[in-house]
Amino acid sequence: MGELEDHWLLDAVTRAALALSVLALAAAAVTFALVRALRGLRNSVHLQLSLSLLVAHAAFLLGMEPSHGQASCVAVAVVLHFSLLAAFSWMLLEGLLLLVLLVLVFVPAWLRLRHLLLLGYGLPALTVATAAAANPGGYGTARYCWLSLERGFRWSFQGPVCVIIAVNAVVLVITFWKLVQKFNDINPNMGHLQKMRSAPPTGPGCAAPRGDPLEVTSSSSNTGNTRVSRNQL
Repeated sequence: MGELEDHWLLDAVTRAALALSVLALAAAAVTFALVRALRGLRNSVHLQLSLSLLVAHAAFLLGMEPSHGQASCVAVAVVLHFSLLAAFSWMLLEGLLLLVLLVLVFVPAWLRLRHLLLLGYGLPALTVATAAAANPGGYGTARYCWLSLERGFRWSFQGPVCVIIAVNAVVLVITFWKLVQKFNDINPNMGHLQKMRSAPPTGPGCAAPRGDPLEVTSSSSNTGNTRVSRNQL
């Protein structure tokens, strides 16, 4: 009885979390698509990432329903496989795009959205098609609508994900290294400017007054008054 109650609670929490995630991703996708101020190559990547995660979460939510046949279960598994691979691909492309913008500052002319779309959706589609051709019965099982664990079929998802995580880790290290280099280039110039500002003026007529500024001002005013009184005499 306790296991059934725990299973029901976990199922309810999962459904609620997925429903909220779908709503949030839909709102994010609409925002990136309709707000003109957010239009650009980086936000286009954010839009595609949001759409991929939206489809994946919606498919996962539909796949939790027990009342579906084998064909629908296979369809859910294929959509999950493709959408999750697409989400990881867009994460990789986002990291590479940030590195390119950090190094080149501006988006190069050869980098366009159509090229990113070809990579972000083309590579996952090629992976899913190859996996389905190699093992047609690998999608959907009697217990869940996901990849079969037989014949190492799960590596058609885990393999690309591991490669993407490794490449993103390398991109992260290179990005930090480039940032450290840029800060090191800026700091010596800032130190030189601070030294120039703090250095006393030199040259004829540039001697800095000594003592309290109020005393200097007072003595200057007294000298001016003495000169005026002498002229009056």
